[in-house]
Amino acid sequence: WSYSVSVPETTYKRCQNLDHRSRNWDQYTNDKSGRLYLSGLADLFVRDGKAAGHDDYDIVMNAVAFVQSLPYTSDDVTTGYDNYARYPLETLVDNGGDCEDTAIFMAALLREMGYGVVIVEVPGHAAVAVKGGDGISGRYYEYKGGKYYYLETTGEGWPIGQIPDEFRSVEAKIFPVSV
Repeated sequence: WSYSVSVPETTYKRCQNLDHRSRNWDQYTNDKSGRLYLSGLADLFVRDGKAAGHDDYDIVMNAVAFVQSLPYTSDDVTTGYDNYARYPLETLVDNGGDCEDTAIFMAALLREMGYGVVIVEVPGHAAVAVKGGDGISGRYYEYKGGKYYYLETTGEGWPIGQIPDEFRSVEAKIFPVSV
């Protein structure tokens, strides 16, 4: 499975010239310049997943596998800055990023696919949680009456609901991703 997209350099540069110091996750996940490309990718996951007979869990896991396959790249090496949060389009074009970059990308992609999602921040790390029902096993956060299952975006093979040991007993901050 592959996805090819041609992004105009001016669009990519626009993302690079935006504010990257903010910790307002919604600023990144809702950036309009990359939404068209994310929407196309989201449509592909949903359409192909349904055509293959996959349920929602498997459709989400296909998107998760895609994001988890992106190489981990630290900000100081790739940008020369510490804590440089990429916009979703930057992560797609750059083919990777660190934890907050892939969390932002995953949250924006799942939102485009029609799923409820929040950003999860624990000391020194960012991840995602996707809204799910009672039939899903694993760790979740209760937020505004819903269950949001932890989703690790760095490294391959993390299923929905599996949280790394070092983050199981630490307090997490939950940040909504608006529609």
